[in-house]
Amino acid sequence: MIPTVVYSEKSLYQKILYHNMASLTWEEQEWPDESFGSYLKRYIEYQQHPCEAQKRYIACNMLDSYYKQYPGIDNDVLTDVTTWRDINLFCGKQHKHIYLASIVDRTYTEIGKVSLFGMLATPQTDILLLQKRQSIVCELLENKKLYQQLNYIFTEIADTENMILSFWSLWGNDPLFNAAKKYYFSFPLLKTVTHALNTNQLLLEINNKIGHNRRFVLFITSVLAAAVLPAYGIMCLLGIECPQFVSIVVEKLRGAGGRMLSLFSLVDNRFVLAGTSITAGAYCALNCQDEYSCAFDHMLLDDLLHKKMVIVARYVRAVKKLKRVIDNNYILYNVLEKNEHLSHFFSSNIKSVKLLIRLLEQLTDTKKTNMFFLQGCVLATYYLLHEIKNELLPILVSVGEVDMYLSIARLYKEFEDKRVHISFAEFKNADKPFIELENFWNPFIEDSNVIPSSIIFGGDMPQNGIITGPNAAGKSTILHAIVINLILAQTMGIAPANKIIITPFAKIASYCNVTDDIAAGNSLFKAQVIRAQRLINNIVSLSKDAFSFVAVDEMFNGTSEFEGKSIAYAVTQRFGTFSNSVCLIATHFLELTQLAAHTANCFANYRVGVEKMVDGSLCYPFVLEEGVSDQHVALDIVRNQGLEHAIIDKAQEFMSKMLKNHELAMD
Repeated sequence: MIPTVVYSEKSLYQKILYHNMASLTWEEQEWPDESFGSYLKRYIEYQQHPCEAQKRYIACNMLDSYYKQYPGIDNDVLTDVTTWRDINLFCGKQHKHIYLASIVDRTYTEIGKVSLFGMLATPQTDILLLQKRQSIVCELLENKKLYQQLNYIFTEIADTENMILSFWSLWGNDPLFNAAKKYYFSFPLLKTVTHALNTNQLLLEINNKIGHNRRFVLFITSVLAAAVLPAYGIMCLLGIECPQFVSIVVEKLRGAGGRMLSLFSLVDNRFVLAGTSITAGAYCALNCQDEYSCAFDHMLLDDLLHKKMVIVARYVRAVKKLKRVIDNNYILYNVLEKNEHLSHFFSSNIKSVKLLIRLLEQLTDTKKTNMFFLQGCVLATYYLLHEIKNELLPILVSVGEVDMYLSIARLYKEFEDKRVHISFAEFKNADKPFIELENFWNPFIEDSNVIPSSIIFGGDMPQNGIITGPNAAGKSTILHAIVINLILAQTMGIAPANKIIITPFAKIASYCNVTDDIAAGNSLFKAQVIRAQRLINNIVSLSKDAFSFVAVDEMFNGTSEFEGKSIAYAVTQRFGTFSNSVCLIATHFLELTQLAAHTANCFANYRVGVEKMVDGSLCYPFVLEEGVSDQHVALDIVRNQGLEHAIIDKAQEFMSKMLKNHELAMD
């Protein structure tokens, strides 16, 4: 059953999960009718290799629980879910599995992945915090030995993480734990006593061995009874006298056939004795398979619990190695925000935590392992993990934090020798907003094909820009690329550009892909008006020393041309009145480009173009340059798509008349 995700605005990781789940495929696990032992074996295999959606669900809920207990850094930058959708932050549009968070993700672990998602969802304006993050990544890049050590450790952590996550299963009814309950003591009114008994290796080992011996005796008894009783019954029918000791044994074994059959032993009739003996023997023969299966299932359960606990022990051992590496590195030890959790866990004074660490060490260290108490150690460890699993939550989050920074370093290194690069962002304090992007690019496009661009807002250049150009020339791609660069710079500290210098922005928002909302009674145009007003309100609500960046794509194309142009012109002009805002607008409305001349250095015009080849095909250079584009290639596109020539000719004739009338009106 696929769980339903419901979130509140205060729950960051539930909100991330809600938007990200659409990109994942939930694989329903089938459990065919089979023996209980086979079922448990398949269940453990599923815990070792769960589907990606289940891991994401568990990890998001774990981090949500953690931050309720340990409040983290608040998101001081407004990036609403509309902007998330516009830039495909957590889910793609046409291809749902292709989204920004997955494109920049190089993590080993699920907790690391979700930690990275949380970082991407919470851009920051605190320059000191962002520089601390960059210092961690720089240390990982410059210290090759450290980088190699961490990659090696995280290989083992990733190999064992799923078994740790299984303790936070989606469903509280864990079949493995239910099956293991028979090994534990239960005194509901005496919880302290119950806890003490169930964490005592010796008592658990003795209880476990008694249970196994009892099942072995029952199996041997059933086999013996199945062989002896029918033979005794036949001898009774034939009138063959048996030795007295045989009769005594038979009387005992006949009880294995059930209490009712034992009552017939009181009747002194050889035919009755023969019948009850043969019947009891047949019953025991049928019961042999059940007793064998029961004994086998319990041995299998022991083996599965042992394997699971060894995997968990390997995870904790790898985390301990990670702690030693961090402790020996000055920058990681002092700058990582959650490093203290590792120290607190491994030096904890909590009795249960100390016992858990000792038990886990016994499972991976042969020198500390007492083979006689091995299963008692497994059972005590398993019980403790269920009891105090939330004590492990902080160290899992600490592991995720390191994995997150290692992922950023790996992403940076990946593009060092490619034609486009990723660079560390430079942050500056200024009275007015500033952006300088040199050879920036959109990570949704293959690095071998992408065409980088450069642009500057603020300083000696206008703070706002208008981009014009024909369809499919790259206007939207450039808009998205700039928003992505800002978000990555203010979260990861790096961005897809050769150079990026910015004043951190308190609000990063977009007006792209606005659609109607029939359920709310909003037409496309009304939805566009609501979105534009919200963007303006966001800027108005800012203090003068806080900056906003707004990206707008095809504003007010949901109404008539002249009304759309008029409103778009007025709204764009309004954006230009804010001294603490940068606005970039992509449009087909050429009238908006007049703002560059009608305002005092508020707007600059940029264009992207298309080249018409001799054969009628179109070539898109995707180059951003200063100027205005008045190219019209929509008819060329439909012609290349094979639309009827008569329709195209009529459209060409009508468009020529419209352009002529428009030129006369402009004059």
